[in-house]
Amino acid sequence: MTPQAPPVADSRGVEVRWGPGWYPGEVLRAECEGFVRIRFTGYGPEWDEVIPTSDVRDVGTASAHSPRTAAPTPLGPTATLRPGLAVLIEWHGTHYPGRIVRAQSNQRATIHYDGYGSDSDEVVTRDRLFRPDATSTARTALHPAAVDPPRGQLVDPQTNIPVGVALEVRDGPSWYRAHAIGSACAGLVRVRYDGWEPVWDTYVPRDRVRTVR
Repeated sequence: MTPQAPPVADSRGVEVRWGPGWYPGEVLRAECEGFVRIRFTGYGPEWDEVIPTSDVRDVGTASAHSPRTAAPTPLGPTATLRPGLAVLIEWHGTHYPGRIVRAQSNQRATIHYDGYGSDSDEVVTRDRLFRPDATSTARTALHPAAVDPPRGQLVDPQTNIPVGVALEVRDGPSWYRAHAIGSACAGLVRVRYDGWEPVWDTYVPRDRVRTVR
């Protein structure tokens, strides 16, 4: 049986499908019929998504076919802190994907948070570093290089966005290449990021879309 979506604008914890996994979050408001705006736990508003209500469920309704995201595994005392190593970084109780820039010692490293500028780099101790898995880093690791700066044309509510048109789409703080594959209510555009499988297709509001000529 498919779990029932929680009520709209429910501040209780929910789980949100993104790609093949389920992530903790909360419903902020109804966006249009059949869609809600959500915020992922531990992420700022730049990562908010508009999600079909069928992809939102109450906490605790996980099944064998839709596992909840497991707690990350510590990097451990023997792993080499080599430049470029993908890690999860603990910050105020939440784990963020990133990479090691350089080792300061066997117990400390300079790290870079995926999707953020170098001004957010910091030196962290080994106990704040965790091993990533396929879903915990998917949001940034699967993207090809970000478009910097974005070159496309911002759209408005009247802009025609036909299926197949090339786009630049904002995901978090960065812009990535994609193309339109459909539309929905309130001007939502269904997109597929270039190089991604269909399981990652998503709907985005027009303020996150630029057309590329």
